[in-house]
Amino acid sequence: MERTTNNRDSVPITADLIKRVSDGMDEAIRTRPKDIFTKREMLVQLHEKLTAMRKAGFTIEQISAWIKQTVNVSVSPATIRAAMNPHAKKKKRARRAAAMDTQKISPSERNGENMA
Repeated sequence: MERTTNNRDSVPITADLIKRVSDGMDEAIRTRPKDIFTKREMLVQLHEKLTAMRKAGFTIEQISAWIKQTVNVSVSPATIRAAMNPHAKKKKRARRAAAMDTQKISPSERNGENMA
């Protein structure tokens, strides 16, 4: 006994219908504007304005205070810095890794062997 309809309507529930519903859901997810953002996402979207404020002479701390006063959202100066320079951590890690590579010594050198 195959069930192809539900009790409330007469539309047959077929594989094609399921595919159309699934495709429609994918489209809805893809096109729905996001209503809630993280602070970092907000700052990334405002990157050009933040840069303009910096060029106008505002410090990161002043921008942080201005955002708090204007829209009552607390954003730390560190969060603003990170949003304005998203690759800083990667660059810092790369520099640190490069420094560690130049400081590597062999186990024999660590044990005092081959020392002049």
